[in-house]
Amino acid sequence: MAQAIIKSIRTNDIVATSNKGYFYLMLPQTELENAGALLEKIQQNCSSSKFYFGVTRITAKNFEEVENNALTDLEKNIQNYDENSDITEFLESTLPKSKSKRFKLFDKKCSEKIQKIIAPMFSRYYRKCEHELNSDIKISKYVSDEESTFCLITPELKSELKIIQDGAKFKIVINHSGLDSLENSLYYVPMNKFSENDLDTLLKKLRNEFEEVAL
Repeated sequence: MAQAIIKSIRTNDIVATSNKGYFYLMLPQTELENAGALLEKIQQNCSSSKFYFGVTRITAKNFEEVENNALTDLEKNIQNYDENSDITEFLESTLPKSKSKRFKLFDKKCSEKIQKIIAPMFSRYYRKCEHELNSDIKISKYVSDEESTFCLITPELKSELKIIQDGAKFKIVINHSGLDSLENSLYYVPMNKFSENDLDTLLKKLRNEFEEVAL
């Protein structure tokens, strides 16, 4: 990466690195809207690796403010990442101590998904199960910004769907505990791709597996 950057920048550009694993580029003669061309050039010169970037104008009073502005832009770019990756965990471990471990942008996106998809669908499916399942089956649901759960419970079996915020992704667990319970399932879904169809499929899978053992 370092060689790709050095090969791509101009003589009056400045590059530095830190023990956090970041590269800092200061481009005194480059307009903000033209920075993308340089980043594309670096990517071409480092085709074996994918990197993420944040861009900001150097108009702040100190380096910490400039860095935080760049990190905010970096968070926006990470939010659009579509595949499972450890990049979010890496960034969370290297952010300045003053910043929250969970990115504010991810928190906002998570809240939107909860309000528009998870909470209303949990409520609808709760009523559906309440109407269709035996009265001795306990149904419960819980929704929060950190974790949302939907449970079907008998004295012998507890089947639970958990949706947990994990950076830019949802970590989704279907867990069955009890005699003769089925194997548990684990999925990671990019938060910006999570849809009503995804949740509907998960809830149906939870119920089908529960009924396979409990009924």
